[in-house]
Amino acid sequence: GILSGRHALVESPTGTGKTMALLCSALATQRYLAETTGFAPRIVFCTRTHRQIKQVVSELRRSPYRPVMQTVASREQGLCVQPEVLEVARDGIATSE
Repeated sequence: GILSGRHALVESPTGTGKTMALLCSALATQRYLAETTGFAPRIVFCTRTHRQIKQVVSELRRSPYRPVMQTVASREQGLCVQPEVLEVARDGIATSE
C-alpha cells in the first residue's frame, strides 16, 4: 500500500465527494510520510475535463491541505510528463493522420 512506499492507482466515478475523500486521504498519507520519513511521494491526479479540474481545485482550497498544484493540458498538445507515454502518444497521432 501507500504507507509501504508503493504507488497507488485509484479509479472512482466522477463526483467531488468521492474524489475529495480519496484525494484528501492521499494528501494525509503524503503529509504523514513527509513528517515521519522526510520523504513526500508525488501524487498525480488526472481528470478528463477542465470542468473537473476547476471543481477539484475549488474543493481543495476549502480543505486543510495546500498541495503544490500544476495543471497540464492534454497528451495531444505534447505536455505529458512521462517521456515514454509522450512518445507513444506522438506515434499514435502521427499514424492516425
